[in-house]
Amino acid sequence: MLSSIGKSLAVIAIAALLFLGSTGDDQRWLECLFGAAPFILYLTWALVPTPAGQENRAVQRLGGVLLTFFVLISLQLLREQVLTADATKNRTQVGVVISDPRRADAELRTQRGRIYDATGQPVADRLIQPGGYVKRTYPNPYTAYLAGYYSPLRFGNFGLEDMYNNWMIGQQGNNALEDQINALLHRPTIGNDLHLTINPDLQQVATNALLNCNSQATGCIGAAVVLDAHTGAVLAMASSPHFDPNQIAADPSADPDKERKRITTYWNSLQSDAAHPLVLRATAGLYPPGSTFKTVTLAAGIDTGKFTLQSPFQDPGYVDINNHREVDCSTCRPPLSVHPSNIFTMMEGYQWSLNVVFASTAALPPNAIGASAMAEYMRRFGVGNGNLMTDYPLSTSRVCAGSKDPADMQCLFSSDNGPNLTAETAFGQGELQVTPMQMAVVAATVARGGDVPQPYVVNGITQPAAGGDKVLFVAQPKSLGRIMTPQTGATVRQAMYTSVQKGWANGAAIPGYAVGGKTGTAETGVNGNSHSWFIAICGRDPNNPDYAVAVMFENGGEGTRVALPAAKKIMLWLSQNNIK
Repeated sequence: MLSSIGKSLAVIAIAALLFLGSTGDDQRWLECLFGAAPFILYLTWALVPTPAGQENRAVQRLGGVLLTFFVLISLQLLREQVLTADATKNRTQVGVVISDPRRADAELRTQRGRIYDATGQPVADRLIQPGGYVKRTYPNPYTAYLAGYYSPLRFGNFGLEDMYNNWMIGQQGNNALEDQINALLHRPTIGNDLHLTINPDLQQVATNALLNCNSQATGCIGAAVVLDAHTGAVLAMASSPHFDPNQIAADPSADPDKERKRITTYWNSLQSDAAHPLVLRATAGLYPPGSTFKTVTLAAGIDTGKFTLQSPFQDPGYVDINNHREVDCSTCRPPLSVHPSNIFTMMEGYQWSLNVVFASTAALPPNAIGASAMAEYMRRFGVGNGNLMTDYPLSTSRVCAGSKDPADMQCLFSSDNGPNLTAETAFGQGELQVTPMQMAVVAATVARGGDVPQPYVVNGITQPAAGGDKVLFVAQPKSLGRIMTPQTGATVRQAMYTSVQKGWANGAAIPGYAVGGKTGTAETGVNGNSHSWFIAICGRDPNNPDYAVAVMFENGGEGTRVALPAAKKIMLWLSQNNIK
């Protein structure tokens, strides 16, 4: 009886340890595997009758030990070669050669699919070399880094090169039978091609606008995003600084050891660069948006019916909320000759970018929007949404910096400082962190009258064929939902136009072209340097703008002096070129 119970407990212990190990990393698996060894050894001894004679029992024990090691090795091989074979095959680690050198060699012979921009020019190309090896190249320095990087000898893949790897090496989208025939005949595998929405000329304009900014503080470190407001297609997505994927890709014709050394040297230079060029600011950077976020608060205030553009606010330069004083920025308030009283309408608060007006809108009783409605409208605009963009790596914007969950907005409801965070979030400060892509989506939503577009950069996938490319995928513009009434959308859109016509954003005006915008100067608490922001909508028809623009410079200074002029360069080009 006791023997049966012992065997059952051993089986349960083995099963539990193997299950626990299978849910973790390699270290946990090995720890659990060796933890199961005593129980396996016990079973090997318990399941075999005890032989007569001391010598026979010694042989039995030795056989049990050997059998236990055989079982352990078998379980390890089963895991590595069957259960986690794909993960093992594709494993990479920064600074370490890829785990499977045979895979690296095979990949260097694969005719990896190309990546094209919207005009058909290659973003990522391939060069066939002697011996059947293929070199990955990135011809256009303005678009190259948008592909990510491809480094089978060293760091694996990143960005589009990683997200669409199976398509570009032919594992997905190809005919399995044809692939088998090609393998038998030793024909090279030809991958599928990606087609992006990026306009290369606009991308160059956006990049140059970043590189030639007016910032005198810490250089021109920033990002610019341009969306097709009608579809959500990403027309430009520039980041400064950025890396050169040509320096990370391997040259198969060169000595492998020298290539690894060359690539590692470049990688180390990127890692040690204080400007962090591996962080693509347009999609990976998270920043307080400053006053550009007043656009979200304005939409919430009007759509809830709490306020209109003519709602009056008492603003002597400060307001006390929850025993804390919120103040207008020192350069925001208009001259007394322009506005002699301390009573401002909501429209004036937007065009002059008054923090007090928007802090009052969100958190000053009794008519405040309140934390619940503010949280709801931020969610509607995409803040905290990890699926805001699904075809390109995008950091998730968040309200509560201290939370691990970007969707968590509970900090706004804190009985201690919740009202103050709500007030500060309303004018783009507090713990709020957003990406430039997020703010481009905010602008595009206003351009569309309240309908949120899902931004996308991959327009299609094709398979090269002798009789003409076969279309495997075509992107369909997608709406993430209507988040406010069309009337509210039209009102907020008009507020953005008025901000350019009569407010601090008047430097963005372009004769004969409809431009609406909002400046932002986001305090960082570091060395007194603020992030410089500008978001805009523009087009021929003011009721149906064509483009949404977001520009941001890290520690660049005032939005009117740095981000706005850079955005205007982009919009001037858009006004002169039809890229539809």
